[in-house]
Amino acid sequence: MKSRHVLVLALTALLVVFILQNVTDVEIRFVFWSLRMSRALMVILLIAAGVVIGWAAGGKQKKGKQKEDNG
Repeated sequence: MKSRHVLVLALTALLVVFILQNVTDVEIRFVFWSLRMSRALMVILLIAAGVVIGWAAGGKQKKGKQKEDNG
């Protein structure tokens, strides 16, 4: 197994432990809007949003860099 796979597996295990220890309900308020959800679900959603934003930002950066190299 590559060291990268071991690192991803270890980080995933730590994430699962963190989420399982944070299953209590939290209330999220934004302006006039309020929502109750489990803390674990909130963490999962925030991590997913971060991955999507990072992927989108990284994709734009790579395309821009390739354009500079060619032009």
